Amino acid sequence: MGLAAIQQGRPDIGLEIATVLVQKDKADSFAHFLNANSLLRLGHFRDAEAAAKQAYHYSETPEQSYQSAHLAAELAFRRGALTTSQWWLRKSAEAAPDAERKDETIAQFQAVRARNPWAVKLAFSMQPSDNVNNGSSGQYNIIDGLPYVGSLSADAQAVKGMVATGAVSLGYRLRQSQSSETTVGADISLRRVNLSAAEKVRLGGDPGFGSSRYSMSLRHEWRVDTNPQQFSVEGELGRQIYQSGDDYSFLGLSFGHRIPIGSTALLDSALDLELRSKQPGQRGDRNFGIRSTVLRQRSNDDIITASVIVNRFDTATDGRSSTLVGAQIGYS
Repeated sequence: MGLAAIQQGRPDIGLEIATVLVQKDKADSFAHFLNANSLLRLGHFRDAEAAAKQAYHYSETPEQSYQSAHLAAELAFRRGALTTSQWWLRKSAEAAPDAERKDETIAQFQAVRARNPWAVKLAFSMQPSDNVNNGSSGQYNIIDGLPYVGSLSADAQAVKGMVATGAVSLGYRLRQSQSSETTVGADISLRRVNLSAAEKVRLGGDPGFGSSRYSMSLRHEWRVDTNPQQFSVEGELGRQIYQSGDDYSFLGLSFGHRIPIGSTALLDSALDLELRSKQPGQRGDRNFGIRSTVLRQRSNDDIITASVIVNRFDTATDGRSSTLVGAQIGYS
């Protein structure tokens, strides 16, 4: 009856029926969905969006989740909240009952993302670890070829604790054309370690294994005419802070190149340079890296990656400079 009233141009009757249904059962997903549709037709867009979110919250089937999330995305888009609209389109795509509607929702998501100048990424984790400090598994330091045995301090050995990490990445597109894009970004990543009382007693206190990283960046990507190759250059400025001290500021510069290989693969390469400074006037550390990755998408959308990495770290601290050469294969 409620849907019929809306279809016949009487959303006021639909709202009346929805109100009674919600009063009867606040966990009735369809009642909230009917409420949202009625409010939409009556022009109460904010209230309609809130009702659509309630419909999603109480949904019990993929169809209910898909419909309510899709409606919430549409209403958010109407008021210009593009990031919120992307969030609900993602929820709608995840719940889509069939492939056709999923593909349609993904296309809508990509269209909104292309229009949205803001990009937001969040990552959080919490997990126990028996080696929060990347310490040694034993208390002795034995080096092949040397006649003596050294003893490691308690905080140089593996320490147990709970590790919590969080990262927030914000990006804003300054300008965009068919062949180029310029974005500014801000990143914050935090790592906190909570030790048990027994570990603090063993260590004689809490050495502080946490860290924080703050940075600002400017990135420009471009193509040359109709050439499928994509180039990028990015500059980054920031500060790395450790609870135990030894903080440093850093300046990074990165050059990127991406080229398709046929219709299902691409080659993604990057050249990175980072200069670190602990004290003004002192020689800073330098980190130089080259990475090249081939990504291939299979017919079932699985992705195979193969990477080659070369990294050189130079520092004035004796025994700390290093060279790394490696390869990595991934399947997702």
